[in-house]
Formats: sequence, structure tokens, C-alpha cells
Amino acid sequence: EDESGGFDNIQITAKNSCRPPTPVPRPTRNPTVRPTEPGCLPFTEIHEETFEDGSLVGWTNGRIEFSPNFTRFLGLFWKDTASLIPTKTYDDIPPNADFVVLEFDFYEIDSWDSRHDRLFVSIDTWTIDLGGFDQDFDETGRAGVKTDGVTWFIQSNDRPKNLGFSDFHDQIHHVVMTIPQRMFQDGKITVKFHVRLNEYLQDESGGFDNIKVSAKYDCFRRLGAVPSEQTEEEDIMNSNENEVSGEFVSRNLRG
Repeated sequence: EDESGGFDNIQITAKNSCRPPTPVPRPTRNPTVRPTEPGCLPFTEIHEETFEDGSLVGWTNGRIEFSPNFTRFLGLFWKDTASLIPTKTYDDIPPNADFVVLEFDFYEIDSWDSRHDRLFVSIDTWTIDLGGFDQDFDETGRAGVKTDGVTWFIQSNDRPKNLGFSDFHDQIHHVVMTIPQRMFQDGKITVKFHVRLNEYLQDESGGFDNIKVSAKYDCFRRLGAVPSEQTEEEDIMNSNENEVSGEFVSRNLRG
């Protein structure tokens, strides 16, 4: 009754530019110009998998499940399948891309409890912990940066509710992961999905769907090399107002 606070007029703005970038004013130790490649496309989709045709080409430990609200997808995975981690190597990644974006839908099915139940994604030898999930909590907006430079962001499609299988809440999460260039210099990445659960199939499970792998390019290269003390992940995540291909780019998860 004595004091309080409030907030108003909140705005989030995207900045667009139709002009090539101007030179970066700060000095660099190794100024260079990385030229624009003829016909460069800033975003190139390499793979897309919806599993609607039932295909598991390239997958190890893959399985297909169907439910009306989920359609066909990669799953189910639960406590008893912990050693059967679905794995696939994508071997036509362009090594000259600035970074690669991995997108997928994660299906949190039935009675997940965030105290015990977690989701992990591995890119080659690097494992990313996306945290615990709970049937009564909406994890949308969760994000992270791993020390190896992988960044990720979760956007949930809707609030938790029963979508199928057992009579618990389910949720569909769209996950976007940005993978730095040094992780695919050999032209390939190996992806593994791992759910760690402590209950059996009738209580909780997970699935994956709508997997996309895309290459992203800076078609208008910055003038001036990154200083040697700046790491690659800082280069990906910084918001140095890089204006790339007509869009304001902070090299964030959504690209």
C-alpha cells in the first residue's frame, strides 16, 4: 500500500536496411574485406524431415509413431529406450557456411516432471542439456548458450494440454539451435536426441518431428576482421548491428 511499480508501452522492433553495410568504425588488428559471393543466398535449406512417409533413411535407432494430434513422428522414446538413442549424420553440410541452423519439434508427452525428466541434444561430440520439462509448466522462451558456441531457443506451440496417448498434459516445443562453423568444417554433423526419463511408457515419453537443417551465409561481409581475442561464439551472438542481406542481424538463434 506504500509503494509499487509498473511497466507500459513495451516495444520490440526489427530494424531493416536496404543498403550495403558501412565500414565498421572500430579499428581491427587484421582489416580485411570478405567479398560477397555472386548469387549468394543468405538462407539455404539442406534437409527437411516430417516422417509423414514413414521413412527413416539414415537414422540409427529410429522408430515411427502416429497420433492424430502429432501425426507421424520420430518416437516414441522412454525410460526403456535410454540406450537406443536416435542418431543421424548429415553429410552434405557446406563448410563455407557461416553457421548451420538445426530446427525440430520436440514432443513432451504425458507426465514429465522437471525434477527428473530432461532433454539432451548432441552435435557430434558436444552434448547440450536443454533442461527439465514438466507437464504443468510452459517452457516457452527458454534459451541458452553452450561454451562450445552452440546457441538454442525454445518456442512452445501452445500451453500444456492433453494431446494424446495417456491422460496427462502434453506440449509441442519448437527448438532452434545455431551451430558455429568450426563444428562442420568436415562438411557433416551428427545429431542425437536423448530423453532422460524415470517412468515407463504409459506415464511419459518423447518424440521429434519436422527436423530442418539449414545453412546461413553473410552475403554482405563485414569490413574488418574479428579481433583475434574475440571468440567465434561471441561473433555469432554479439549484436554489433550487423546489417546483412536487408535484415537487422544480431546473429541470434532465430537468425
